[in-house]
Amino acid sequence: MALQIGGPIGSFPDRVQQRDVPVVVFGTVDYTAAGPPNPQMEPWIQAQLMNAIKNVVGQKMMTGQLTFRHLGTGDFATVLPEIIQASGLEQQGIRIGNLALQFGIDGHRPQPPQQQQQQQQDHIVEARIHVGGLNINASSDRGLDTQGLQNQLKDKAKSQVIWWGIGCGILFVVALGIVGLGFYIWHSARVAMDPSAPSSRSAKASTWDGKSPFTCAGSDAVTISGVKANLSSTAITTTGSCALTLVDCDITAPTAIDAAGASSVTVTGGSLNGSTFAVKAGAAAKVTLAGTKVTGKTQAQGAAKITGP
Repeated sequence: MALQIGGPIGSFPDRVQQRDVPVVVFGTVDYTAAGPPNPQMEPWIQAQLMNAIKNVVGQKMMTGQLTFRHLGTGDFATVLPEIIQASGLEQQGIRIGNLALQFGIDGHRPQPPQQQQQQQQDHIVEARIHVGGLNINASSDRGLDTQGLQNQLKDKAKSQVIWWGIGCGILFVVALGIVGLGFYIWHSARVAMDPSAPSSRSAKASTWDGKSPFTCAGSDAVTISGVKANLSSTAITTTGSCALTLVDCDITAPTAIDAAGASSVTVTGGSLNGSTFAVKAGAAAKVTLAGTKVTGKTQAQGAAKITGP
């Protein structure tokens, strides 16, 4: 069932204007609950989601992981799984899907979210090949241009006296091309849209010096070696499908590692010292510890996993 949510989520400091700026949220969400429809359930679901939005967005605005630009342009897709997880609804047997949010900043009307549309455009794979005198066009969103291929075959057949023989040969070659093209489009689209699919990205070395918090987001692949950090806030935060590797690093902070989204963190050697949490993982994040000295609690929520040391 579809449900609307909305209301103020607080005021956040604007360092440029040197004042607190009010922010409101409007959105829609689909939910599925076991048992017959219960109208009294919807206000509770709305309240749980609003509290989760306030907590998650508020915390990330205060730490700089989100900015007013992210809220205004809709560039916050990696935060949505954390909001759903923080609401606690799925733990109560209520499935949440298609959460879409728009934020109004400083009294302005919310702008239409652009992130999902941009991701869909980024994931479209197009291909054009020339086989046997035919131009074959295809894409992962529209499929094979069969009408254009049919028109070309008709024109080519009309211009040939022995069009039956030529047509059969062309169709055979085209069939082989279509099979290869179909596999190429399927594989390319799968790699683009599935964060867990094999990727050609390679890890890059980080220039982090441990003097300020570090964030790894999106599809970054980063390796940090030999860094010593002693911070008063969360030291390392990972979101999206980030792949982070820590080698012989000594991290001391209230929360040494906070992993979210579908990110993965591999820690080899070194030490993690957290007064609140040494490692905290949520959503579908994975943290692997090997030969690491861990001081402090670890917590894995939802589908997250912490392995080792």
